[in-house]
Amino acid sequence: MTDIALPNSTFKILSGYVANAVESAGGRAKVAALLGLDESTLSKACRENYTEMLSRNRLLLLGVSGGGADLARFFASYSHVEVVPFDDGPSAGAVSNHLISAIGKIAKEHSEAIHALVGAAERGTPSAYREAMKEISELNRELDQVVRTLASTMAQGS
Repeated sequence: MTDIALPNSTFKILSGYVANAVESAGGRAKVAALLGLDESTLSKACRENYTEMLSRNRLLLLGVSGGGADLARFFASYSHVEVVPFDDGPSAGAVSNHLISAIGKIAKEHSEAIHALVGAAERGTPSAYREAMKEISELNRELDQVVRTLASTMAQGS
C-alpha cells in the first residue's frame, strides 16, 4: 500500500480481514483471477505469518467485488467502532451496503489527506500545499456523497 512500515500486529489483523473479504467475494480462485494475481500470492496476503499486502488498488477492487464489508470493518476498527450490517428490508440493505462501502473509501481518502498534510507541514512548498488541498477535496467529495445518500434515504422515509 505505501512504503511506510506497519507494526507486525497490523499485518496480522489486516490479513485476517483480507482472508474474510476474499471468501465473501467468492473464494481465492475467483478473487485471484479478478485481481490479476496467482493464488499463491493471494494466499500469502491472507496468512498472518506473512507481511505480504495487496496494493491499495487491489484492496479497493476486492472491496467493491464483494469483500467491502470485511475491509470496512478493518478500517473502522482503527476508530474503535464496529461495523454491523443492518437489514430492514431490501432497500435498506442496499443503502446499508453502500454506506459500508463508503466507510472504506472515506478511510482511504482520510489516510491520503493526512499523508499529504504531513508532507505539506514537512516541506512547506506550494506543490505540497496543492497536493494537500487536492487530497482534502477528494475526502470532502466522498463525505458529500455519503451525506447525499443519507439525505435521500431520509427523504424516502427509509
